[in-house]
Amino acid sequence: MTDTCTALTLIIPQEFTMAINVIRCKYDHAYPRWMPHINFMFPFVPPEQFEDAKERLTTAFANVKPFDVSLNDIGYFTQKGNVSFHLKTNDQSKLDNLFQIIRTALPEVPVKHPTFKAHMTLGKCKKREFDTIKNEIENTIQLHMVKIKVDAVHIIERSHEDKELPFHIIHRIPLGENVVG
Repeated sequence: MTDTCTALTLIIPQEFTMAINVIRCKYDHAYPRWMPHINFMFPFVPPEQFEDAKERLTTAFANVKPFDVSLNDIGYFTQKGNVSFHLKTNDQSKLDNLFQIIRTALPEVPVKHPTFKAHMTLGKCKKREFDTIKNEIENTIQLHMVKIKVDAVHIIERSHEDKELPFHIIHRIPLGENVVG
């Protein structure tokens, strides 16, 4: 069983939030509810399973060294005449490895898509508008500068009663608790 009011995410560090949100506030209808993030699992487990998921992930991450990822490319998914656009990395191998560790630790949690495509949603537009918006993104977000340290994942939750309220962090699950050096 999964819950659309919970997610397992990589939260983008605060230092990049302002530049990213300049774009998101214009083009992403979910902007008020979600902080800049990359979803590993959404929907995720219901709140009564948070502690178990946290313990299992903490164990799974114990020997995983933190790593850097650059969100240095703009990608998109097409849906009819619309485009959902996002920041992505040119090399998602380290995020793929982390996703596989998560899947191994929580095999019973279904995933939405058959393959993991690490991305941070920026918004949606008509396909014909994408090139103009892509230029705006490149001029607003210094893509060569969006280098993040992946040292934890987060369990986040939003209100079940009012799904328009923003998500908030429930647990920060660090990587590499047992890594020496």
